[in-house]
Amino acid sequence: MSKLLHKSMLDFPYLFSEIDRDNFHCPVGWDDIVYNLTKELHSIYPDLKVVQVKEKFAGLRYYIEPVPPELRNHIYDIIGKAEEEAYTTCMWCGSKEAKQGDIGNWIVTACDKCMEEKQAERKQQDEEWEARKKELMNKVYKTY
Repeated sequence: MSKLLHKSMLDFPYLFSEIDRDNFHCPVGWDDIVYNLTKELHSIYPDLKVVQVKEKFAGLRYYIEPVPPELRNHIYDIIGKAEEEAYTTCMWCGSKEAKQGDIGNWIVTACDKCMEEKQAERKQQDEEWEARKKELMNKVYKTY
């Protein structure tokens, strides 16, 4: 959990009083988006309860408990705008020049620089995995 996300919980503890740490996981690059969203929602409806914040399929997900019908559309529009902003914001560095791509089987939203770095890390991890697997298979077949 990043500092600003933790700051969201500290600055708006009531909003997060029902959430546990397993339901609050968001990339550091989206800290400002989540913090600003939380601040705006709190100003509109201080009794709001956040139940989950996460990344899924390269997008921000911000789930709340039901709200009064007269506020529902307005609140969901605000959440939707923040979720849309995340689709063009790098998950790692917060750059506004991001797009969707994949790293292995993981769909991400990243700027070109972070995408290159993360793909290189993944390639190295895959190569290490294959080398270990080959070593293990050699040991297994030597015993037969």
